[in-house]
Amino acid sequence: TMCRWVVYKGMPVLISAITHEPEHSLVNQSKNGGYIPGCNDPHSKRNIRVNGDGFGLAWYSATRPNESACLFRCITPAWNNFNLKNIVKHVESPLIFAHVRAVHGCYGSNKNDISEDNTHPFVYKRYTFMHNGDVSGFSRMKRRLRAMLPDALYDMLTGSTDSEHCFAVLLDEIGDTDRELTDQELADAVERMIVRITRLQKTHGVTKGSSLNFAVTDGRHIVATRCRNDPSEAPPSLYYYYAERSGMRECSKSKAARVDSGSEAAAPADAGGAVDSGSSLRSSLPALCRGITISSEPLTRCSGRWALVPANHMIIVSHVDPGPDSEGGGGRKVSIRPIHVEDIREPLSDLGSDLIEPDPHDDRNFPAEEPRLISASAACPIATKQK
Repeated sequence: TMCRWVVYKGMPVLISAITHEPEHSLVNQSKNGGYIPGCNDPHSKRNIRVNGDGFGLAWYSATRPNESACLFRCITPAWNNFNLKNIVKHVESPLIFAHVRAVHGCYGSNKNDISEDNTHPFVYKRYTFMHNGDVSGFSRMKRRLRAMLPDALYDMLTGSTDSEHCFAVLLDEIGDTDRELTDQELADAVERMIVRITRLQKTHGVTKGSSLNFAVTDGRHIVATRCRNDPSEAPPSLYYYYAERSGMRECSKSKAARVDSGSEAAAPADAGGAVDSGSSLRSSLPALCRGITISSEPLTRCSGRWALVPANHMIIVSHVDPGPDSEGGGGRKVSIRPIHVEDIREPLSDLGSDLIEPDPHDDRNFPAEEPRLISASAACPIATKQK
């Protein structure tokens, strides 16, 4: 399936701060997606505009961080679910996974694929996982893939999606799911999962490219990938926002900052809370919120703040334990690294320049002047924040 998703990690915020309140929130993306400046996908083949075949939320408790995520999934459209709208206005979390799903019109899908068991995110013990994309030839390799799983992970599977099976493969690569991993150990396991999937495809003669935009967390660290194993095609879009204040807040274009490629930089300072006159953002957003947001599409049009993750790279959000003077909760270190997988390299159609112009094929009624997005650096630390 082709979907849209958002990940947030930082100081606790209401879930509505990413699902409903921004002008291009995840709920808005579910009914009118395709805002993908800088991506070469003019016909929305890998970035479907309507994602109404269900939604899911997974969030972690600020007071019980070692517990598994709370999960809420439903097969109705996100824009038409009263329970969703009510819950997100009352629940705060420091770590949120949110997903909207598109099944109809996707290759190899049918209406029987729409069920709660097939709805993202997926949760197992401390781990939460979701996927935007598809594994080509999955029906050919499914039996072999399942046979490779240990009994506990085989029994974990309740749905029929390629995504949940990828999650099982990842957990198998992790091994001891009760052990606390480092950020790099989690990233390495994600890379091994992708290697295993692409090798199975080769074994079964699958030549069609797959979109492998994954997000996984163990409740501490986050790894998200933007990946497609076809060098002639760009992967689905994926952006990140990392600033002093919440990524859900508009800022002044005159004070937008740029993260220089290849160097470590502090997050850009907030521009004093200036809000564009056309903004539909709610004034109730947490003014002092600090965090990182990773999203299939930018949630706002805040100039210079949203960056496109490079093709066939992963973004790693590493948990930093709180220092002696910290108010609690720890901080974050954010880095980008290439995905080292055979036959996966940057597609020629998505190289771009450091500054990426808005997508000229986006014909919706947005303001005339769109922000320019900043391409992330190839494999360098971006910033470290300690709360």
